[in-house]
Amino acid sequence: MDEIYRSVQAAVGDPQLRGTSGLPQPNELLAHISDGSGRVQVHYDVALAALPVLARELPDHYEGARRIRTTARRTRNIHNLNHWNTELVQDYGQRVERLSRCRNSFTHGGPINLKVAATVHLFAKAQATHTTSTGLWAVISGLRGERAHDKRRADDDTWRNGISSAHSVYDALGLP
Repeated sequence: MDEIYRSVQAAVGDPQLRGTSGLPQPNELLAHISDGSGRVQVHYDVALAALPVLARELPDHYEGARRIRTTARRTRNIHNLNHWNTELVQDYGQRVERLSRCRNSFTHGGPINLKVAATVHLFAKAQATHTTSTGLWAVISGLRGERAHDKRRADDDTWRNGISSAHSVYDALGLP
């Protein structure tokens, strides 16, 4: 979902693209919640609806056009979305394996290639953030950490397995 939002958001913020047909306004994509908390609500449905239009309308020379066209193709239908999900799962597995090799090398005093370590740095940081978020959710929910991680994993699996039976990409992504 973040890739859908980020690809469109980059175009929305570009002053050179003002007036482009199908380009949402910033307040249509991201709305401030008026409870004084400073929180915002991301309108993923607006971003998803904008993708096919922007894919057609953006000039080829625009640097974000390829990203938007790729994301539009990946979200065009359930089949493409399911294929993208499979690619993401495979990529995730490869990153976990690379991170594990780096960790094992560090832990056991083996050789470490700094360029390889740099490739997993951001992934490791994201994993730490996800783990911390799940841990906090466990505390708030009154669950043991292990149970919370198991529940998150099961929820993710249920969502992934349900993509192919969804009626639309919006349904598969849980969007209105």
